[in-house]
Amino acid sequence: MRRPVAYAGCRYTIVYAVCLNQESPGEQFYDGDGLDDGDRAKLNKLFETLGDQGKISNEQKFKKIDDTEFFEFKSFQIRMPCFFVRGQLVVITHGFFKKKDKTPSGEIDRANGSKMKTNKMSDAKNTQYKDKFQEFIADDERRRLYERESLAFDATELIAHLMAESKVSKAELARRIGKTRSYVTQVLAGSRNLTVYTLADLAFALGYCFELKARMCRRQGEDAEQTSSKTCRMYRIPQWPDQNVYKEPVRRRRTSAKSH
Repeated sequence: MRRPVAYAGCRYTIVYAVCLNQESPGEQFYDGDGLDDGDRAKLNKLFETLGDQGKISNEQKFKKIDDTEFFEFKSFQIRMPCFFVRGQLVVITHGFFKKKDKTPSGEIDRANGSKMKTNKMSDAKNTQYKDKFQEFIADDERRRLYERESLAFDATELIAHLMAESKVSKAELARRIGKTRSYVTQVLAGSRNLTVYTLADLAFALGYCFELKARMCRRQGEDAEQTSSKTCRMYRIPQWPDQNVYKEPVRRRRTSAKSH
């Protein structure tokens, strides 16, 4: 059995590990009843970001598991451990729900066991190029959920990136906006509703401001040519010319015709 592909990106191909008994615990967790489509939309956004960008700045969404060689995708209590192998592959070992902050040792043992079995087939030839991400967004309702989660993730990811670039800690950012450190952690984790006002305050505290833009998104049934023409059309809030377009028109005095 070839490894199922979670997302085929330009930087990494993210796949699910396959055990010697031909089962894939990670794929089974993703497809299982424990997750709904909203959960899958969140995970797919994480896979897409790492696959295409090569990095996720927000440690509330992706981070290294302490004292191990594993990383984990994070979405609220959902955890999916993974590891990097040659050939630009990221292999997801399994998934579980985590209630405590520290990853249980039993889950690390499961990841280790899966890695040992996967090392024997770590090249791209053993990868099944059937992208589950594309399967997910092919449905309009699932695509809507994905776009919603994508926007929320992009906002928190950008804040995390600006924090790293500015070398601003969570505690310092919290002080600047008059909140607690746990509040900032909850915002970055996505467990607190992020309004546009909060987003503007966070960006301003880091010395930045946001601008809005929109792009046409692909819908089911559109061919590649239609998609290509739409995805490169970007829309921003229009910029008016320098002159005051709202200025009052010049009023001219009426001149009455002189009677002869």
